[in-house]
Amino acid sequence: MYTPIITNFTTKHGNNRWKSKSLKISRDVFLSSGLEYDNWLFIECNPHVISYCERPFEIKLPMGNTIRSSIPNMWILYADGTEEIREIKYSNDLQEKRVLTQIEIQKEWCEKHNLVHRIVTEKELRRNRFLLTNYKIIISLLKKGNYLNEVIRSDIMDQIKRDKKTSIQQLLNISSGLNIETLLSNIALLLFIGEIYADLDSNYFGINSEVHLIND
Repeated sequence: MYTPIITNFTTKHGNNRWKSKSLKISRDVFLSSGLEYDNWLFIECNPHVISYCERPFEIKLPMGNTIRSSIPNMWILYADGTEEIREIKYSNDLQEKRVLTQIEIQKEWCEKHNLVHRIVTEKELRRNRFLLTNYKIIISLLKKGNYLNEVIRSDIMDQIKRDKKTSIQQLLNISSGLNIETLLSNIALLLFIGEIYADLDSNYFGINSEVHLIND
């Protein structure tokens, strides 16, 4: 729906420029900081998010005698139709007048256009290290592309449906000739698209992880 406003990006420049391939929206995503990258992991790995765009557009609003502008960090579309404008900031920056002005511009625009406005800081994004690390693991596995065999995924789902709840180690034991990386990659995809559930918020994703159907 939107095309990102991108200027002077390289693959990675110091700690402040990131480019990563999105499986969800099928293109490279450009991010301006490590905190924006962490936010991207949560959005990319959220099966309830169906689309998003970083730096989607420039907002221009009259404030006093001048025109003020702001480019939000991200536009997000959820499966229920909700649209959200998200601003990613370190909590300490929320005291700065410049930042507060940017947020004021965005909030006013969102109110006029019936969009949700949300500010997300490192306190939320980095609160759970299990979840953040697991999303990095899942994205890393998916980038390798070892999940492309639909027959393998069908067999995995059949086994999970039979056992209701099973460990990845058990799936490996009954999957003749299947190596661990291919199994993990296919499990990662099933988690990514929301077909199955694992306790990613309390245990590291790996051979000992337990998985089950979403509704169980």
